[in-house]
Amino acid sequence: MLVLLIIFMVAAPLMAAGIPLICQRRKRTHWSIKKQPIAVTIDAEGKFFVDQREVAADELILVLSESADRQGAPHSCARR
Repeated sequence: MLVLLIIFMVAAPLMAAGIPLICQRRKRTHWSIKKQPIAVTIDAEGKFFVDQREVAADELILVLSESADRQGAPHSCARR
């Protein structure tokens, strides 16, 4: 018990001191174009909707790619 007390008495001041870090400041990048999110909804019957427009399941990836192209959004990959 005395050993643990001594260890904690030595370690406690070291933990309170912390480690000094030098953080670099970054320039803030402001996006000039406000992009609207693309809403994808699946109802209880399994129907797909993209921005409240019904889309067939086999056309979903194509419609999402076209919507992203119109907004200038980067593409992401999807698997069936």
